[in-house]
Amino acid sequence: MLVLAGCGARHASLADCLNAKGFLVEGNATVVRGSSAGGVSFTLTVYATTAAASHALAAKPGASAARVGSAVVDFSGNPPARPGGPPAKLSKRALTAIHSCLDRP
Repeated sequence: MLVLAGCGARHASLADCLNAKGFLVEGNATVVRGSSAGGVSFTLTVYATTAAASHALAAKPGASAARVGSAVVDFSGNPPARPGGPPAKLSKRALTAIHSCLDRP
């Protein structure tokens, strides 16, 4: 039996969609935890509105999080990509992939 899971499947979960795009995550409809294809760990929390997401983002320190639609991606706590460098953060490409999974039907 073949089961389709991913962005094109009608009832695919957010985690399924992200995994289909090369992420390694698990979660439910409101919280997904794991890592990007580039190895950056993160927690994605989906809020009811973009205003609620903006409010949650304001409580996060510095550049360790981003708002993507009505969700906040927290990637704090990652080690530097190279010794002495800034902590690793999600790439624009990873954030775009997250956005596309959040916008799926």
